[in-house]
Amino acid sequence: MEEGSWIAGIFGLGAILGGLLSAYLGNQYGRRISLILLAIPDLLGWILVASSQNLWMMLVGRFLAGFAAAGYSPNIQIFVAEIAQPQHRGWLSGLTIPITAIGVLTMYVVGSILPWHLAAASSTPAPILMVICLMFYWDSPHWYAHIGKEKCAHKALEQFRGSDANNDQEMFQIFQYIREDSESVWFVEGLVKLFTEKKYLKPFVILNSLFLLMLFSGKFAIDFYAVEIIKHFGGNMNEYLSAVIIAFISLIGSLIFIPLVKRFSRKILLIFSSFVMGVSLLLLGLCMYSHSYHSLQVLSDCYWLPMYSALIPLL
Repeated sequence: MEEGSWIAGIFGLGAILGGLLSAYLGNQYGRRISLILLAIPDLLGWILVASSQNLWMMLVGRFLAGFAAAGYSPNIQIFVAEIAQPQHRGWLSGLTIPITAIGVLTMYVVGSILPWHLAAASSTPAPILMVICLMFYWDSPHWYAHIGKEKCAHKALEQFRGSDANNDQEMFQIFQYIREDSESVWFVEGLVKLFTEKKYLKPFVILNSLFLLMLFSGKFAIDFYAVEIIKHFGGNMNEYLSAVIIAFISLIGSLIFIPLVKRFSRKILLIFSSFVMGVSLLLLGLCMYSHSYHSLQVLSDCYWLPMYSALIPLL
């Protein structure tokens, strides 16, 4: 159990470093090159996991996988937002979540069929395929405008919009945005501005408070240990079937997310999902306490309640 906790937890440690470094790579080399560079630790991580002969190889592989996964997410979302047309930007950026859920579901299904090392090896073509596909595309017009390559920006926009489209107005808007946002400051100066100017401090505090609350809400504990929780309350349910069910529920939740984003504001969705998740985790905690100490007989009799309480946060 302790080794399993390390294998699950080391992924998050890699994600912390990957998220920090991806911001630097994206600003320094562009989103496209950043994704190509991140494919290297991703590929190495899966190779190490697939060929691991001891715990350390597994931990290093999981660390590299977490590093790459956290680096992919912001770069992909920014890259998609910068190359997409404004009217399609919202739902295209939102596709990251269901596509990730499809990948998780696919791996759980593959893992239920193949041994774990072969299942890990089956993931190695994904970063290679991504690099090959990115080779045929320009980086975003915003990036080329940011580094002063106007001709490359026009060629990139022409590739993403088509040669027959009138791109002059959009190109003008991109360069105007870059000029207004092209203020260059040192790291220390940026930190001082971040904590002294209200226009930077307020969104910084709100975003980081939300992230901290999400991290301490138990979401990742549910994600990593959902199979064990379901097995604990679900009796003799097959662990592979449990994993597939969990991934399928996550996929359904991510698919529901896309139309809801178009109909409701982010604030309303955040409040509603936080309330539902909080109630579910509270009920799950009470059920686990009742099951362990044989108290709260009402909850002990509701054998279905902990199952639903564990599954709802996955949505």
